[in-house]
Amino acid sequence: MAVGCRKSAENLTQEQHEEQELLERAQWEFQQAEARARNLFDLGKEHEKNKRYKEAVDAWATAVQVDTRVDLSVKLAKNLMADQMLKEAYFQMHRPHIDIRYPAMAKEKIDLILDPANGFMDKHVRKANEAQRQYDWIRKGWEQYDQAKQWVEGGRIPEGRDLLESICKTYPKTPLADVAMTLAQKYKPKKDLDSL
Repeated sequence: MAVGCRKSAENLTQEQHEEQELLERAQWEFQQAEARARNLFDLGKEHEKNKRYKEAVDAWATAVQVDTRVDLSVKLAKNLMADQMLKEAYFQMHRPHIDIRYPAMAKEKIDLILDPANGFMDKHVRKANEAQRQYDWIRKGWEQYDQAKQWVEGGRIPEGRDLLESICKTYPKTPLADVAMTLAQKYKPKKDLDSL
């Protein structure tokens, strides 16, 4: 009977030792996951600071997969980033048309928010949808401007001027209206010039 008790005690000690090892390993893995997730979160913040928004979203998505405890931090960071991206998108809508050195970054930012895989909050998706409508509206105006420019430069001045004036009425107080007005002034009819 004593031998059996000793074996049971040894088994119990061995089991406790194995449980302790498992617990220590779990704690170590837990700490490693937390550290890796925090590093990924910080990497995302660095990408955001450098306006590399897609990379920021990707880093944050990986961080949440590694350790869900960063989820709230990621949501807060993405909210702030979405607001910044939308401001930039509105600012950049006209820039590629005025200065060809600037690529069409507005659409890229809007599309990033609208992509369901990126998990932006509904309020930002709604705002991005509005920005998309604005972007499409502005793009249509610039297409009309290009048409009007072709017309006036090709000798169809009355049609081109009419379209330029329409653009000024449809897109008031925009860089597009300013450019259209400047071009319209350049092609003023001769009778208007004679009366000056």
